[in-house]
Amino acid sequence: NNNANEDNTGLYNGVLINNPTFVEGYVGNAVYLNSSPSLGQEQWIEIPFVNLSYQSFTIEMWIKSTGSYETDYRIFVECESLRKYHCLHFIIYNKRIHFGFYSDDTQGKTELLPNTWYHVALVYNSVAAQRLIYLNGIQDEISVKSVRVGPYKGQSGSLSIPSCGILSDDHPSKYFQGYIDQFSITIDRAKSPCEILNDATLVKKFDFDDTFSNSNSNIKFNNIKATVGRVNQGISFDSPDAYFQAGGFLALGLRDSPFSFSLWIKPTTNDGGGTILHVSACANGANSGDESSCKGKHTCCCTPFIGFSSNKSIVAQIHTNSHHIVGVFGPILVANTWTHIAQTF
Repeated sequence: NNNANEDNTGLYNGVLINNPTFVEGYVGNAVYLNSSPSLGQEQWIEIPFVNLSYQSFTIEMWIKSTGSYETDYRIFVECESLRKYHCLHFIIYNKRIHFGFYSDDTQGKTELLPNTWYHVALVYNSVAAQRLIYLNGIQDEISVKSVRVGPYKGQSGSLSIPSCGILSDDHPSKYFQGYIDQFSITIDRAKSPCEILNDATLVKKFDFDDTFSNSNSNIKFNNIKATVGRVNQGISFDSPDAYFQAGGFLALGLRDSPFSFSLWIKPTTNDGGGTILHVSACANGANSGDESSCKGKHTCCCTPFIGFSSNKSIVAQIHTNSHHIVGVFGPILVANTWTHIAQTF
């Protein structure tokens, strides 16, 4: 989580080996691993044994390699002994994901690129006796249905993130170089494809059912009020200086990265003009100061994404790769009526 090596349950807090650092990640903070094997400075996080034996489980994380995937990396391992079904590992081998229980792996189909964020989900279904690999929320591979897999039988051994050692074919692997974020383990349950897609793509949901505090560095607001919403509670903007602001959406600043926004709105008036959703690279809502750097990005400039046109119709727009703003126009919304709006790219 954002407090680095602390586990949300408090049962599996990690120990930092050789001082890996924490930097801006895909969501909040991520651990940055910059091992130097030649100097004997391999970096990893050591976590107490997590019992995943003889049951279903789901392991998820965001990863971004700063090194070449020409090198084989072992991202994590929990190993009781080097015997079949007694060593759980996630390896990047020949640029592809390998998920296995030692001498029994499932290999992904997609070749990974360096310096690119990926959401990885590894699922073992003990009922179906199958392993599944998901990449960015989409199934990348599943073990052959005619061959029952597992179960994983390891009863001891700490979990190392990352690790190095010998693969099942005696091929040496190295410590992972790069970023790992939002590492999670779900015990005794194989998550569904819908759950995994949601984990990979839903960055944040604001239901406005709780109170907010400006002490959260990624949330700021002014003159908003709680009110009856379309679903439970909502917020109202009754003054010209009212706003709600959230930050930390890394993918919005990545070139050609897909995104979606959706929200319910109920305009009390519609006289034409006005911003509903505004996106900026800067916390003050301004642009980055370097207009040329906006090319190919969604957010480096000060841009209203969703709002009302002068003729009262709803409009959505983005920056294009050629540094132009392109918009699409929808219908004129009826005042005092709830309407669901979604913008996708």
